[in-house]
Amino acid sequence: MKCHIGVDAGSGLVHTITVTAANEHDITQTAKLLREDDEVV
Repeated sequence: MKCHIGVDAGSGLVHTITVTAANEHDITQTAKLLREDDEVV
């Protein structure tokens, strides 16, 4: 299992967490971790 965590760059607070199987590529979760107001990836 892997946890993918989206964090606010300004405050450092976690805003999104997804969990996948260990054999799934990290890039598949990118769209789920981004928010509309994100300016930096």
